[in-house]
Amino acid sequence: MSELITMRIECEDVSDIGSNDLREIVRAAILLGNNQVDLAVEPKGISQVSSVFTDLTFCRLLRKDPLFSPEKALHSQYNNTISRGNGKTYAHDAYSALRHIRARYVSAQKQPDMPSDPRILDWFATELKRIEELMRHFGKQMLLLVLDRQKLSRS
Repeated sequence: MSELITMRIECEDVSDIGSNDLREIVRAAILLGNNQVDLAVEPKGISQVSSVFTDLTFCRLLRKDPLFSPEKALHSQYNNTISRGNGKTYAHDAYSALRHIRARYVSAQKQPDMPSDPRILDWFATELKRIEELMRHFGKQMLLLVLDRQKLSRS
């Protein structure tokens, strides 16, 4: 069996995921907020999912990820790197969004109805590792900004 593929979709009604003959190809769904859902999809079903939902996979966890934008940033409470005029930076918005996404993945993984299929468990482990690597990256950027600000204030 092949690995599951991660897709990000826009979906207003999550019940559509189960009702559109997608039960056999969508193995897990992570509700992220702002009508966005990450899916663990069988490789053969990617085009079927794309034909039913707006596919946002092309921008997932990248600079153009809608969840990383200041308007969509979820649960932000950290200072960050490239100022956006509101005192917040892209690193801040990204880190905040990643914390939220990680929490959603962890919560979904613990649901009693989550199948214990080894491929799903591997998918969760891979996605959580990717998210945590990005969190470390943006966390370092925020720390460097704080250090730079401290250096400037001492000058």
